[in-house]
Amino acid sequence: MKQVAQVLAFDIVSKMLLGALSILFIRVMDFNEFTFFVFSLSIATLIGQILSSSFNRIYVIGFKHLKFDKSFWPFLVIQVFMTMFACGIILPFINLPLEILFSIAIFSLTYTLLEASKTVYQQQQRFIRYSVIELMRALLVCVLIIYLIWRMSGKLFAWQALTAHALGMGVVFITVTIILSIRSAKGGELKNGSSALFKNIIIGPYRYLFGYFVILSLFTQLDVLMLWFNAINIELATYGSAFRYYGLLSLVLGAVHVVLLPAVQHAKSGYELREIFKSHQIIIWLFIPVLILSAISAIYILPWVDQGKYPNSVLVFQILCVSALISLAFSPHVNLLMRTHKFKFLFILICLASILNFILNSILIPIYGAEGAAFATAISSAFVTIPIYLHSRQLLNNMSDEKSEEFIS
Repeated sequence: MKQVAQVLAFDIVSKMLLGALSILFIRVMDFNEFTFFVFSLSIATLIGQILSSSFNRIYVIGFKHLKFDKSFWPFLVIQVFMTMFACGIILPFINLPLEILFSIAIFSLTYTLLEASKTVYQQQQRFIRYSVIELMRALLVCVLIIYLIWRMSGKLFAWQALTAHALGMGVVFITVTIILSIRSAKGGELKNGSSALFKNIIIGPYRYLFGYFVILSLFTQLDVLMLWFNAINIELATYGSAFRYYGLLSLVLGAVHVVLLPAVQHAKSGYELREIFKSHQIIIWLFIPVLILSAISAIYILPWVDQGKYPNSVLVFQILCVSALISLAFSPHVNLLMRTHKFKFLFILICLASILNFILNSILIPIYGAEGAAFATAISSAFVTIPIYLHSRQLLNNMSDEKSEEFIS
């Protein structure tokens, strides 16, 4: 509970800074340019998350088994090359101006690098340093964006916003990794280097977990992608506007996952795990009033923030609030399923949920636009997280309170 609060405190400051930037984006960009930004950010995040979500969480989960303690660099090299490969495969097929495509590539690469450096601290459960990295990024990006807006006399283009984000992440990565010499361990070399690591993750015992994270990355961006291909620009801009505010709520879920993943991996008994999830239940009850207040106040705050440009963003945000509660209540239990290597179950579940998400978006977006995408997100999120929760509770009930070598391993 204390560790979640520490991470959350830093994250609140970081997200408030980035949230203030989102307000600036909405005000200084016309809706076409803001639409480009929302879609471009989704693509850039998707490419980065495919690598960061999969490899970084596998780094925490398989730290001992895959001998990550020997060297961090093979782990990082794989991500860099795969990010470059993904950009080369995906970006040529996206109909966007060249400068935006270039900024997407730079954003994806620096995002991957920064997330990798944060993961070292996450695995070590040094959450203050983990959060300081994110705060440094937010501060630097804010300075760069404000400078650009000043230089552009109150205007901003999508490629400039993405490039500023990328530069901020790149500078922080270099500072943290090179100057401060962040290492995952005392040194040494991993046998067979990156090739052995790649084989273990992609086609080895972690292949289903890798597949789960890859599909999950697509799942989380599917609403934006389908709005781009199925709706007019104003609908995507509306959804993007609401989603910027939703990001402030999702920081609670992010903080919980940051702490729970290594905590669950290090737990030595069923009793310890149950205590961890009891703390999670307290967080849920504390979050509910915040969620209700946010949904109600959105009626007054959002039209003032976006100057009435996107009136339907209020309803979209309120629907996403429901999705946020579902995710916070159930999704953290996925960490226990990862601990107990229920990888195939997770992979099949996220594949089915993605199909459902695609079908719902295909039906609802042509009729309801941005609101339809929000409904699809909430329903498909519940389809994923509720079975995860039920399976996790069953595992917790069957676990012994005593420490054992089998449990620890």
